[in-house]
Amino acid sequence: METQEPYQITKKKCCRCGQVKPLAEYGKEGKARDGHKSKCKNCFNAKQREYRKNSPAQARG
Repeated sequence: METQEPYQITKKKCCRCGQVKPLAEYGKEGKARDGHKSKCKNCFNAKQREYRKNSPAQARG
């Protein structure tokens, strides 16, 4: 009986822009099932910039 190697994900679809990108384009997320964030780095960074711009007092603690 052959043993199968575990299924390895190499690409993922960003939940914000909808593009399929390699996992290297996603930040790490320990709580996620696949270990990566749901938004690609570009979308995540854009969302963070938008948040800091719209709420500077909260963004700086």
